[in-house]
Amino acid sequence: MEMRMKLASVGVLTLLAFVAGSCFAANVSSEEAAKQAEFRKAYANIDKSERSKAVSLLEGLLHPSSLQMLATVAMSDRDDEVKKDAVGTLAKAPAHDPSVSKMLVTIFQAVKPSEIDERLAYARLMTGSQIKYPVVEVLADWGSKQRYPERFTGTRLPGQNVDPNIAIDKQRAQYKTFLDIFNGYTAAGLKATDRNSPAEVRKWWEQNAAKVAASDRELLDKYRVEDEARRDNNNSLVPKKTEKEDDTK
Repeated sequence: MEMRMKLASVGVLTLLAFVAGSCFAANVSSEEAAKQAEFRKAYANIDKSERSKAVSLLEGLLHPSSLQMLATVAMSDRDDEVKKDAVGTLAKAPAHDPSVSKMLVTIFQAVKPSEIDERLAYARLMTGSQIKYPVVEVLADWGSKQRYPERFTGTRLPGQNVDPNIAIDKQRAQYKTFLDIFNGYTAAGLKATDRNSPAEVRKWWEQNAAKVAASDRELLDKYRVEDEARRDNNNSLVPKKTEKEDDTK
């Protein structure tokens, strides 16, 4: 058993090593490269709590190779707790790279649709993403296809010992949980009232998709300006602001 666990860890680390050595790595800062190295060393542990601690080392990093490392852990680790820690950390990444939300959607879609509670857990984690469009789109699609069934009020058939409302109430509770997550992320204010409630999610998205896209563009533009200023400040060939000001005197 221990040997299988070690082999699984080696497999993931091999993939992480490939990512770290990808075309992105050429531009990674020395500080971030050091963090990545520290992560790879800490992640090579069969204990899931230690691997979860390793994931936290990548929090706040912005380079695409660091973000891809988190996505790899979220898709490949053998323990659900570690996967979810990686998803939560990835979702917190500032929106300098819009691919983050697409990574989150890919991870969410890998969870079987029949595993409702698990999907709800990942949905909640995804809502940490600053770039919302891909996340809201996939949640709206999934939520609109769920059911909010009416409770059974008829007479049970002879021999029907199980109360059908047990399963119905569970499904209704799951849908309410979904709406809590969706409303918290979008401020949609939707309610679970009857069997037509899922259709209201689709309707809301059709009416608000353009607004969400515009909000994302505004945030991306803000970060783009910050990134360009940072690159210029670190580029010796680009005159600094004070130098430009001196030239005008």
